[in-house]
Amino acid sequence: MELGADREGGHGQACEHQAGRELPPGETAREYNSYCGNYDYDGTNLVTRVDASASNDRIDSEQKRFVQFVGEHMVLTQKPRLWQGVMQHRELIWERVADAPAS
Repeated sequence: MELGADREGGHGQACEHQAGRELPPGETAREYNSYCGNYDYDGTNLVTRVDASASNDRIDSEQKRFVQFVGEHMVLTQKPRLWQGVMQHRELIWERVADAPAS
């Protein structure tokens, strides 16, 4: 995940996929998600207005993530979702590597 601009908004991108060479037991497909767009952050929610995505059905949608800070990490969660018949709770733990260079 990459976020640009300031803490209140900017442009961001996200790419998610299953790690590992083998699929987990019982799974028949590997999932891949990616999207990008302008976002707003209100101190609790990060909402991205999708302008490009690997899935056409996400374009022009809003992707809402709930934000918590735990120590040095930003933890993003979303509402539970169904994947291959199993309700999933997803969590992305983001750690800042460096500040963006000054322009």
